[in-house]
Amino acid sequence: MTNAAISRNDDENKEVYSHAPFHFHSAGVSAGQATHNLSLVKPGQIFVISIGGGHGYTGLVELVRGGKLTTIEGNINTGGSCEGVGVFRRDSRRIADLNIGFVDSSSI
Repeated sequence: MTNAAISRNDDENKEVYSHAPFHFHSAGVSAGQATHNLSLVKPGQIFVISIGGGHGYTGLVELVRGGKLTTIEGNINTGGSCEGVGVFRRDSRRIADLNIGFVDSSSI
């Protein structure tokens, strides 16, 4: 992600993503925060990834084990491609690989 996509809110010391439909400081955890404090990521949260060009991808966090996630994702195939055929459980995502963050829908 380029620095142009991020604006810094130094008053609250949290990253705010200008292209997101909400501000992470009120509804979730940025990828940077999650990478530095794995305990912020919890089952039930929705992960958000930017894939460029204003496009994104989301999935549901089912389990957090260290820095790895078990997720439920739609529009994928058994190989994990976004040219999908269904909804599958994946256990190959790492928190450090996510570039946007996590939404806690209970706080929206």
